[in-house]
Parts: sequence; C-alpha cells; structure tokens
Amino acid sequence: MTSTCGTLKGIRDEGVARLPPEAYQPFIESQLAINDFALLPILPRHTALLTQLPLHHRDPFDRLIVSQSLAQAIPLVSTDQGLDAYGVERIW
Repeated sequence: MTSTCGTLKGIRDEGVARLPPEAYQPFIESQLAINDFALLPILPRHTALLTQLPLHHRDPFDRLIVSQSLAQAIPLVSTDQGLDAYGVERIW
C-alpha cells in the first residue's frame, strides 16, 4: 500500500513533475501495478490526526504520511529517522 500523499511528495522531491503532463498518470499507474501497490487515499481521519501531531518534522507531506500510518496502524517505509519521534513503526 502506498499513500496518495506519496505521489504528491514524489512530484516535489523526485522531480516526477519533469515528466510531460500526459506521461504522469500512466507513469504512476504503471508503478503501482508493477509494485503491486494499492493506493491509500487521504481520509478525514488522517487529516484530523494530522492537526494533532506535534511539529517534530517540518515537512507537511511526511507528517501526513505519519498520520496515515498511525491512523491505519500500518508501518511506514522511510529512511527518515526524524519520523521516529512520532512513534510510528518505521521500516528501512
């Protein structure tokens, strides 16, 4: 499972936005299929939890992914040790 937020973060961090606009959606959909990922939407319970998180981490995308991980009780895959302050189960 991957967060919808992750696709947004990828645009900003990884330069996916450099793809021609018509190539973006097919690229994301192909990567979801290749990796057998389901897409986790951003739900109201995720954003509600987000408003309660302390600002241990400045990146709003990372905080949203943390809130999804906590709300869904699923591990978070990241190398960012700064996310550990939120008490998430971080893999990698």
